[in-house]
Amino acid sequence: MITTMKIKVHKETLYVLSLMLAALSIAMSVVANLGTSVYTVPALALASKIHGALPPTWNPGVISVIGSQPFSELIIQTMFLIIFCIIIRKFRPFFLLSFVTTFIYAVMLYGFQWIPAFWPEIVHNYPLAVRIVLLLSAIIIMSISVTCSLKGYLYPPTVTFVQKGVIQHFNIKHEGLFFLVYDFVFMILSIFIIYAVYQDWQFWNYNLSYGTLANVLLCGPLIGVFSKLFDKAFETKTLLPKWEKAFEIENKKGY
Repeated sequence: MITTMKIKVHKETLYVLSLMLAALSIAMSVVANLGTSVYTVPALALASKIHGALPPTWNPGVISVIGSQPFSELIIQTMFLIIFCIIIRKFRPFFLLSFVTTFIYAVMLYGFQWIPAFWPEIVHNYPLAVRIVLLLSAIIIMSISVTCSLKGYLYPPTVTFVQKGVIQHFNIKHEGLFFLVYDFVFMILSIFIIYAVYQDWQFWNYNLSYGTLANVLLCGPLIGVFSKLFDKAFETKTLLPKWEKAFEIENKKGY
């Protein structure tokens, strides 16, 4: 019987890789301007509102940070964590580690958006075919990112952490269906968030479009496919066993 040697990869490496791929995929989908991740839409709406409200006399560097999408992502995901803790009526300091991950992701996203290929003035020159390729590539990259994050022990960004927490707290059995329903509900909620920010029901003008629906429908199945391929080709190990043990102890306490 022939056994296939698996490639060994550290869980900490997967953690960093997952954040880099997540940031890259979001930057690509925003550039495509055909609809981005359902959780990115509110951040884009909030960023536009904050940027427009900042005094022009402020330092341009400060404006570029506070009025950026990554900064708004931090605000949105902080709200996610607060609402989650209210729902489960519990808070543990370890929960904040998911926000640390979110902060690292936001910094990476801000870095990617400084690349000229992701500048708004460049985007308008991209033909539709290129934008479609960017969107589809972003969906695939995001699915790989989530797959990598699921293979480690370090907490994922707050949105994913909250999803996993809800599943465990309420003992939800059909996880695939839950993720699909969860995304659809938040997509509908995003329409109202856009209206609250812009007083406009034409949500398709604010990066909530066919691409958003494609994200909702395709990411789940792709994550399943990539997860199976990963298990066949790779074997995970850890560089920091004490850290992994600490996370295991915390996870056993439940949500």
